[in-house]
Amino acid sequence: MMSPRISLLLSASALLAACATTLNAPTLPMVDTHAARTMVAVHGEALWPGWAEDDRAVLLVAKEAEYLLCAPQQQGFVAVGTEPVTGCSRQTRPVQTPADIAAPSEIGDVLVASIGLPDALGADGIDWQLTLAHELFHSWQDRMPGYNAAVMEVTSRLAPADAGDAGWMLTYPFPYAEAATAEAFAPMAAAAHTYLAATDQAARRAAIVDYLAARHAAEAQIGHEDWLYYEFQAGQEGVARWTELALAQRMAQDDPRYVDAFTERRGGLATSLRAIDRQGIGMWRRNVFYVYGAIEADMLDTLDPVWRLDYPARPFALGEHLQQRLD
Repeated sequence: MMSPRISLLLSASALLAACATTLNAPTLPMVDTHAARTMVAVHGEALWPGWAEDDRAVLLVAKEAEYLLCAPQQQGFVAVGTEPVTGCSRQTRPVQTPADIAAPSEIGDVLVASIGLPDALGADGIDWQLTLAHELFHSWQDRMPGYNAAVMEVTSRLAPADAGDAGWMLTYPFPYAEAATAEAFAPMAAAAHTYLAATDQAARRAAIVDYLAARHAAEAQIGHEDWLYYEFQAGQEGVARWTELALAQRMAQDDPRYVDAFTERRGGLATSLRAIDRQGIGMWRRNVFYVYGAIEADMLDTLDPVWRLDYPARPFALGEHLQQRLD
């Protein structure tokens, strides 16, 4: 007997194939939009309880207009009926958003995943689907119980007194270029490489133990305030990158087209570590923390997948989550 999950996936695949030539497919990636929303509907609940039930609103930014999908009617948008591929309500307005956006955005009273078209992002097909799923996760993060309180706590400690918006999150003066920073991260990188190359559970656990020791030493060397910024970016963006990887892995179990996407993203973690070592943390800046955050989320899932239930209340404490599962 076919499982409900496989049945849903096959039904979605049939719908995607049937809709591939519908009226707006040549200009708007509606088939891939539907695929991204479907992968969250099928696999999101197993990763993050409640995510599959989220409205998963999307803002598609095209050259001629913006299209808001799956959201309540918003001021400044004109309703244009139901979008046939996704089955969602559709609204439109003149372009107000950068064409290459891939980020959550507030539109009226709704947080949506805003995304440019494939040619603007340099990604298409499955890669574009997973990019959209990544941004849908960011929208869901904002609705996790306790998540916004954690963001406000970090903001109160790190944002400049005159910060008028969230821009400080991108411009925080972390000591990226200092030699001491590279020295602090080097043992973490070595242990992370060992973890990613490990082929059995015992070797992975041993690498995690070494990684956590190096992580504690790095925090002591860099300082607690600057380290909080690392925790913030690792917990916010790094976990989103791991979620993208985890979705690809689960999709690959039923659809071989996603195998390469998972393999590339998993292998990309080690590739990024090597590039950071070669090019320097000063060049990569906060993107370094995204890589380490994704690796730490993977370590946590190796140790205990239940960590995801604890994440919303303490999203910027991946080190504490790791220590808790090793004690």
